[in-house]
Order: sequence, then C-alpha cells, then structure tokens
Amino acid sequence: MPAQRVVAYIRAMKLHVLLHSRGLVLWALLVGLLPNVVAQTLESTNLPVLVINTDGQPIPDEPKIMARLGVNWSPDDSLNSFQGPFNHYDGWAGIEIRGSSSQLFPKKGYALELRTEVGADFNFPLLGMPAESDWVLHGPYSDKSLMRNALAYWIAGQVMQWAPRTRFCELIINGDYRGAYLVVEKIKRGPARVPVSKLQPDEVNGDALTGGYILKIDKKEGAEVGGWWSPHPPPMSSGQRIFFQYHYPKPSVISLPQQMYIQEAVAQWEEALLAPDFDDTLAGWRQYMDESTLIDFFLVNEMAKNVDAYRLSTFFYKDRDSKDPRFFMGPVWDFNLAFGNADYCDMGSTAGWVAATFNSVCSDDSWLVPFWWNRLFADQHFMRRVARRWRALRQGVLRDELLHSCIDSLAQLLAQAQKRNFERFPVLDHYVWPNNYVGGSYGAELTYLKNWLWARLAWMDQQLALFEQPPYVAEDYFDPWVAPNPSAGQFVFHYYVRQTEQVRAYIYDRLGRRVALWQDDAHDNGAHSYEWHGALAPGIYFYALFFNSELRTTGKLAIIR
Repeated sequence: MPAQRVVAYIRAMKLHVLLHSRGLVLWALLVGLLPNVVAQTLESTNLPVLVINTDGQPIPDEPKIMARLGVNWSPDDSLNSFQGPFNHYDGWAGIEIRGSSSQLFPKKGYALELRTEVGADFNFPLLGMPAESDWVLHGPYSDKSLMRNALAYWIAGQVMQWAPRTRFCELIINGDYRGAYLVVEKIKRGPARVPVSKLQPDEVNGDALTGGYILKIDKKEGAEVGGWWSPHPPPMSSGQRIFFQYHYPKPSVISLPQQMYIQEAVAQWEEALLAPDFDDTLAGWRQYMDESTLIDFFLVNEMAKNVDAYRLSTFFYKDRDSKDPRFFMGPVWDFNLAFGNADYCDMGSTAGWVAATFNSVCSDDSWLVPFWWNRLFADQHFMRRVARRWRALRQGVLRDELLHSCIDSLAQLLAQAQKRNFERFPVLDHYVWPNNYVGGSYGAELTYLKNWLWARLAWMDQQLALFEQPPYVAEDYFDPWVAPNPSAGQFVFHYYVRQTEQVRAYIYDRLGRRVALWQDDAHDNGAHSYEWHGALAPGIYFYALFFNSELRTTGKLAIIR
C-alpha cells in the first residue's frame, strides 16, 4: 500500500492515537512515516501517559496549534499503557513551545490548553488536579534529577497560601517518546489557583477597580507583554530598571483606568519602602504588602537558592480593597536552575543570600534584583520574623526527615521513567548549561541534590539564628520603673533585660503579705513593658522586681479611685 494511502487511511479511521503502540511504531519506522521515533520498548509505566498528535504540524513558539491529546492514567496506582484507547482524556488541546533559554534544548517545554473541537477553552480535572484548561508541560533537561521543580512546588505547597500542583508523566508527541515531564498548574486567576476577584474591563470605579490583579517581573518573551518601568533602579545597576508586567488582566484586556490604578498602587508600595520610617511596623511598608507572604516567598526561594528569584519569574497580586488593600507576594515559579544547578553568580555554593548579594556578585547581569530586598534586609523587625518563621518551619513541615522522605518518594516515582528518559536524552555524563555538577548517573545526581540541600539548610539555620535575637546593648540598659504611679489599678512595668533573664514581679500589701505575682513570658533582648491590670483595693502597696534570682529594684505603688 503506498505511504500516502496509509496516512489517509489512518486519518480517516482516527487511528493516529494508536500509532504509539509498539508494533505500529516499528512498522511506521520501516515505511518512513515517523523518522524521529526512538525505538524503545514502551509498554506500560507507573506514571500517567500523555500522547499528543499534531497531524504532522510542527509545534511553534506561538501561537498554539490544535492537536489531539490522549491521556492514560489510573488513579489507583496501577500501570498505565502507552497505547490507546485513552481512559482519562481523549480530546482536543492547543499546544505551543514555552520557555526562554530552555527552548535551545532538544527537550522542549510546552504550554497546553485543553479545548473543545471548535477551539474554546475546556476545563478538565487533568490527572486529578482541580479542573482548568491551562497547563504547563515542564520537560527537565539540564535538571538531571528531573525533580527540582516538583520538589520546590511541594515545599511551597507546605508553606505558602497557594503553589502550583504537579504530576509527573511520560510524554509522546507525534510518535516520538519525549521522556519524563512534569504537568504543572499554570499561574492564573481562579478559585483553585490565584484566588483574586475577577476584573472586567469596564470595572473602572469604586471597589471593583481595586482588584484583582496579578503582576510579574520577568523576561519579555511571551505571547503578550505589557507593563511599565519602575522609576527606582536596582542596587548596583548602571541605568537598569525593573519592568512590571500585567499578568492578569492580560495586556490586551486591561483598561487604561485599571493600568493607572495598579501602577499607582505599586508606586505607593515602593515609595513606602524608600521612606525614612519604612520599617515602622504600623506606618511603614506593611500598609501596602502582606508581610507573611513576603517572608514565605523569601524562604522558599532562598532555601533553593533560586538564581532566578526576585528578578525573574516573580509574581505578586492584589485583590479588592474590600477584601484586603495590600499586595501579596507569590506564587513562586521556575526552580529548574535552583538547588545547586547553576554554575554562575556563585549559585552553586550553599552559602549566601540571593536577595542580598546577587546584584553585587552579578552586577553585569541583564536582570537584577529590585531594591525591595535590600530595604527588607535593613528592617530588623522583618528579619526577626523571617528567622522565627524559619525556625517554626524547620521544626514542622520542613524538618529534615520530611524533606528526605519527599525526595526519596519522588525518586521512587521516577525510578523506571528516568531510565527511559536518559535513553532518549543521554546527558548524565555530559555538561548541560548551566550544570554545577555532572554526576554520570542518576543516583549520583540525587546524592548531589540531597547533600547540597542539607548543607544549604544548615547554613540558613545558622545565619537566621543570628537574626532571631536583637543584640543586648549594655549602654542601653535602664533601671526598671513603673508608671503611672499613683494609678487607678492599671500600671506598666518598664525594664531592659537579656533573653536569658526571667522576670518576676511581686506585690505586697502594707503588712508584707504577697498579694500578687507576675512572671514574664519568653522575651527578646532589649526593652520591654508589661501592663498590669490588678484587682487591688485602694491603698499603698510595695513591689519587688527580680531578674532571675537577683533583686533588681523595689518601690511603692499607690492605688487610688
């Protein structure tokens, strides 16, 4: 049968989804229909199988083209066939190549949009994740552990309000086995993703105008780019500025009043950071940015020592003022070059803060870290809260045994797929930009990842412990005192102590009988006060204040009505 008649027959019978069975793939190789297929044994796998057929069209950078998508997935953990028929999804999708520098690799990343036959968005709970139409197919290539993004998003999911959910899979495109991929939720507005209010183009007044928005700092490559330049240059730059991009609403949709509003809101946040009283816990920058999300965003990125953090792949969002007038930092994105997988700008080292030192180490880079983070490092209240949050996480969801278990679980999940992946892309003993380490085997890559992470955690444990306590300055010491005195039964103890000193106050009546005892909770070094609300009758009382077992001061209290 002539080749063109074979193709016509297959199309007519809609058997293109079946070309991925082993027999038909080998047959197609013989007749020259699938010249790029790697002749591997593809029977079944523990991972979901995604099969994409573009009917011979090359997949472009943009725009998306229509394709058929078939998915085999058994949620009961039984094996999944590389062959059709497909038991989870069998329908249409739009697909395009995504990424920037990663597009140079033979293993591409893709943006996937589930569609109806006429091209409309189709929401579907792909691989058990909340129903949506937009997904990312991340193809780890320089990351030879195959799991850096999966690990980072799992960590972020334990720590942050929302992080992209993921599922590993194996991918076939037009009969070509493409290796192990990670299906990732795309960052977009929605109740199961970034939960900001929907903003229509005609909502240009009142509370509706104030949200929701999602902004990003990133390279300009993409289907739509629009935004504005910050007037404030990053530290160490020579004329460089930060470009804020509209992520939601899209640049083609966001109206001029909405653009003006969100630009002014970001300007207020930046100006508050630059103000002399920026670190005032009430009047400073915290009016404009949620501190807890800043802290978690910082810790997740620094834990991975993400070379792209803060300056690329950086998102923040704002809902309507009636819900919360502040910005929120996140979600996190893109950790392919994190966890010691970059050999430039000192990113292979397990020491050093990306936020504080990147611009000085890599001042000639085309994308520098905004000035925000230098100012936040200068805010002692912020860094102290960072340190305390880190200690709580390290004692909880980020303790060593849970992280170790997560990596081992991901490795077990990938045990068979990684073999097929590296048969298709034999890079384990080759340098792939920007590898900081070439192990020669999958096991060596996992060992490197683990050892790097444990060293990084130890460094952060040590460094953040230094921030957790303000210094004790002997010159700032003052003798304890009480005010107001006389009072109507409410008075305040003022004192300056070390963290290690337990503070106790005894109150006696005129006959020397103890009528009250107050003992301080855990405290920092420095000045403190305690407001005492007693139920004492009017009269004269005496107090004695002890630091540990040392009597520090005594005095008289007068309670009047």
